[in-house]
Amino acid sequence: MKCVITGYGIVSRVGIGARDFERGMQGEPVAFVRATDAGYEADTLVAPASNFDPKVYLGEKGLRSLDQQTKLVLAASRLALHDSGLKQDEAWRNGDAETTGFILSTAYPSLEAIHELVRVFLLEEPRYINPNQFPNTVSNTPAGYASIWEGYRALNVTVSTGNTGGLDALCLAESFLATGRAKAIVVGGADSLSPALVAGIGLTGAQIVAGEGAALLALESEANAAARGARQLATILGFGSSTAFTDENSAVHLSSSALSAAIELALEDAGISVNDIDLVVSGLGAHQKADIVELEAIDALLPNAPLAAPKRYFGETFGAAGTFAIASALAWRDGVPAAAMLRGATSQPRMLLITSLGLYGNATACVIRLNARES
Repeated sequence: MKCVITGYGIVSRVGIGARDFERGMQGEPVAFVRATDAGYEADTLVAPASNFDPKVYLGEKGLRSLDQQTKLVLAASRLALHDSGLKQDEAWRNGDAETTGFILSTAYPSLEAIHELVRVFLLEEPRYINPNQFPNTVSNTPAGYASIWEGYRALNVTVSTGNTGGLDALCLAESFLATGRAKAIVVGGADSLSPALVAGIGLTGAQIVAGEGAALLALESEANAAARGARQLATILGFGSSTAFTDENSAVHLSSSALSAAIELALEDAGISVNDIDLVVSGLGAHQKADIVELEAIDALLPNAPLAAPKRYFGETFGAAGTFAIASALAWRDGVPAAAMLRGATSQPRMLLITSLGLYGNATACVIRLNARES
């Protein structure tokens, strides 16, 4: 069974909502900012979501106890439902709550809330801890709130596999659709900047440009999308995932062999060869050490393929990285701007390979086919 993307919602440094994001991805990348200029105490670069006011998308009520990550998720979720036509004017129209599910990938769930509660406990007194913040310490809180706000009832899942989580969640969604657990699934990832995350990256000395945002795709079976007359922006053709284990005593393990295996599995699953790929949408551009390893794997199999680096625009979004890459691909259906390309050029690419290198020996790849815009 083939699955198709019928819409997407996004909150990012580049833009908010599909149309705004597409315009931003056709231009030049906005420069990253120093962490200290964004209010964080670290000697590193960050890419915060720009001009995001949750009240514009969610209304005035019910936001006080929500953390930044949850607000990002709720806004992107609502935007995805409306972009796909599953909802109109906050009401279910071409879809329904009982057959629609929600899957969220996040690499650092609850970090903001946990850090704040520990800070109060250690530096002030336990009696000053805000009980309203306790729900935000649970890793599946953002996904749970999404179901409360929008009414998703078919399923609710949280995935936490690090940088590969966005693609892993998409693969999981495809399997749920294939087994009939849902007719439509809003799936993707979100991670937010926080003092603890930025400080942690700064202390490790890793040259990672931490970004924040949420990118959620409306995924349906090809048959269900056709039956309701939905736009079919792209078709998911294949997935591949692999892990390379190591005896090294290190929390971080970057593996080119794992990514090479994942790419080969994704191509096999899609039933195509490396020669069929028009564009590789990579995870390059936000982590210098990982870039070397990822490029090694890509060059081993597709040394001449046009290569794009969308993280130049929004940084490393961790659990959201895979679906941010796919959203970038959707924005490039009319052509990829030169600013996004590391090598080569392509006009109106159709067959794309999405790569995602994990930090823990894991890697995932996905093959999608972009569909032409409707006239």
